[in-house]
Amino acid sequence: MNPDDPYWNHVTQILTGGAHSSYRQVQIIYVEADDSSKNNIVFPDRAIKVKQDLQECFRVYKQKFPNVRIVYLLARTRTFGNQELFNREPSPYYFGWACKWAIEDQINGVPGTQYKGKKPVSPLITWGFYQWADSLPRTTDSFYWRFSETKDGLHANDEGGDTLSTRFQNFLLTDKNASLWYGAH
Repeated sequence: MNPDDPYWNHVTQILTGGAHSSYRQVQIIYVEADDSSKNNIVFPDRAIKVKQDLQECFRVYKQKFPNVRIVYLLARTRTFGNQELFNREPSPYYFGWACKWAIEDQINGVPGTQYKGKKPVSPLITWGFYQWADSLPRTTDSFYWRFSETKDGLHANDEGGDTLSTRFQNFLLTDKNASLWYGAH
């Protein structure tokens, strides 16, 4: 959220190093993140705080990447079991709500979220592939996420990596916006 954070030095190294690119060339950002804070704030206040943090990040993206047009949001997978996990439930579940509400704010024209017009302050925000799912197939797309697809209840193992990468690629090939640039190459 801080445009002067040392993190941006890392981004600069990636863009100008192996990628031989610049900040001005970035047009699409795919954000996979989560709410990693350890606090006692519960739903919906925690999701609202994360939504506000995301919206601040989007405004920084627009400052850093003047030609960015779209941000795809990807909430992380469900976590299982181990209560020592830093990103344990309900954090990933709440993050999905934060994404949903950030998108709704932009749709509803909430100040500080505008992506078009003479002075956009944010890129267009939309869903990427939605990874959070319980152990049973979702009724909307039959996706499910099982403990057996993780190494430790949090990180994907090889099977889980295949599941997620296949779903991610299918999303890029079929999404009405992503297919214009991903499927064309």
